[in-house]
Parts: sequence; structure tokens; C-alpha cells
Amino acid sequence: IVHGYMAGPDEHWFPWLSDAAQAEGFEARRLALPDADNPDAQTWRSVIAQDIAGASESTFIVAHSLGSISTLRALSDLPADTRIGGLVLVSGFYDTLDVIPALDEFLDSGVDFDRVNEMVDACVVITARNDELVPYQLSDRLAAAMGCKLIVLNEGGHFLGSDGYTEFPLVLNELMRLRGEE
Repeated sequence: IVHGYMAGPDEHWFPWLSDAAQAEGFEARRLALPDADNPDAQTWRSVIAQDIAGASESTFIVAHSLGSISTLRALSDLPADTRIGGLVLVSGFYDTLDVIPALDEFLDSGVDFDRVNEMVDACVVITARNDELVPYQLSDRLAAAMGCKLIVLNEGGHFLGSDGYTEFPLVLNELMRLRGEE
């Protein structure tokens, strides 16, 4: 589970998802990325790449917001024969955000979507129409670039604790679906 900007592994719905996924038989862990309030794109990319080195078809990654593009960039650094079982990208994007220009460095070197798509068996992008930080159209573009299933909720904001998201059953359901247990 990869958090995003100005967040950490113990915030929002991440602890709940970790516990719920473990109850469903996943070995779940929440990655702690350094300096989330002032993140460095290359550092995040390296930390994630180190953490997911050795990933396999039984590896499933859930990433939120800035953690999504950071994860995709890290996947680009893994050997081309790497395969992972699936991705759930929540409020993911790969375009610059008008509201947070400080994150532009995360988007400087684009993702080789063809390469990443070959690594990922299945993916889903979840977004909300009322997300004021990452407009849902940007998540839609990410889903199209990845060839992912797209889920657009009418409400949900940016899926933060302050939006009422301390649990997120939809993410767990999608993980189960990706693992083949609908």
C-alpha cells in the first residue's frame, strides 16, 4: 500500500485496508515514503523500486494519488520480465495538477506505459467526480493509458480521512477481484 503526498502509512484508509487484506489472506504492508510533505520524485521512485524488487504475479499494489505515478515510475525501473498480479490506483494521475505545481517533478520523466502494461496482469483506477485535488478526468486518462478498468464514484472527494474515508471496502473488493475471487 503506497501513500501519497502529505500522507503516511497510518493515515486515511490505509491501516484498515492492511488489516482487511490480511484477513483475506494477503500479506499486506504499508510503505512509508520519506518526507511526504516535501517529497523528492527520485527518492520516492527509488524507495518504491527497492520495496517491490522481486515482485511476482502474486504481488498486488494499491497506491493513492501521488503514490500512483510514483509506483508506475518505479515499475519502469524493474527488469522487463517482472510480472505483478495487479494494481489498484486510487485518485491516480500522470498529468500536472494546477492546484499543486510543486509535484510537477514527479511527471517530468513520463511512464513507459507499454512496458508497465506488460508487467501488470490487471488494474483498476478509482476516482470521484468531486475530487478537487485530482480531477476525475485525469484519473480517466491514466486508466486509458494503462488499459485499466475505471470506476468513477459521484462522491468521495480525494478519498482522504477528512473526506470520511477511514475504511474503503471498494478497494478491498477490487483487490479480491484482481486476485480472481470476485
